[in-house]
Amino acid sequence: MIKFTIVTINYNNYEGLRKTCESVAEQTFQNFEWIIIDGGSKDGSKEYVEQFRRKPDYFVSEKDAGVYDAMNKGIAAAHGEYLLFLNSGDFLVDGNVLQHVIDNWQEADIVYGDAFFCRGSEEHEEHYPEYFSLYDYWRIYTMCHQATFIRASLLQERGYDTNYRIVADFKRWIEWKLEGRSFCHIPVTICRYQLDGISSTNLELHHQEHDQVMKELLSPVMYEQMEYIDQLKGHYEEVLRNRDQELARRDQELARRDQEIANLHTEIGDRDNTVLSLHNELSFWKGKNLKHLKEVRLLSYICIGETAILLSALLIYLTT
Repeated sequence: MIKFTIVTINYNNYEGLRKTCESVAEQTFQNFEWIIIDGGSKDGSKEYVEQFRRKPDYFVSEKDAGVYDAMNKGIAAAHGEYLLFLNSGDFLVDGNVLQHVIDNWQEADIVYGDAFFCRGSEEHEEHYPEYFSLYDYWRIYTMCHQATFIRASLLQERGYDTNYRIVADFKRWIEWKLEGRSFCHIPVTICRYQLDGISSTNLELHHQEHDQVMKELLSPVMYEQMEYIDQLKGHYEEVLRNRDQELARRDQELARRDQEIANLHTEIGDRDNTVLSLHNELSFWKGKNLKHLKEVRLLSYICIGETAILLSALLIYLTT
């Protein structure tokens, strides 16, 4: 049995489809099925697929009722044991991804890896945890759909709910979580996911559908518990913010005091230098004064000697 079926959904996204197709075609591991469901594009996408060097195993270009209706068409046509949904514009990170997945494979109902999230020239790599709690799903933290391998029988039994435009895949995560299906993380970065689709740009609808799914799948008691956890989490985060603000204020106060102490040290140093300069100047002038005193004394002695000679000469003169 084929291990993987890659399902690519496209509608009038010629450039994005090219990137996706190239990343699929360059895989060193080629033992997979590839299905392309096009929604009747008029931008040359259909012609591109028909002429592409790596032919998909199944291809149809016809009008559909939206992205999840197109995915359900791909699910119905798939023969692989696991499904990977790689929509046009999203692509595998390099040519060895599927081989790395095989090398790190662990059997589970849902096997997920890591992903790059891209917006324009910016990208962020998300490394997912080994386990997602129900509360993680409640706060809209889940694995990336394009980095997740889903056991095909789960979706063939019940496909995506086309009543939702954005979160039908998310609804299945919750159902499988509540049913006790097995989830497993593998340490492989699988795809680059473009943040330009409706789920990333229409956040209001995203949150509305998310809340609708939670009310549909959770019992009133469980829904209330999730809300209560949210309140506790909000209170705890507020306590942490206040603590961090207080710590920041204390750090600023300590920094201010440290600066004052540094300024005092500088002032004391300046005063010490001033005292030293005065001491040196005093010593200098003291030395100068002593030398001057010695000179005066010497001159005095000379004067006294000369006076004595003159007096002696005068005395001799007067006595002769």
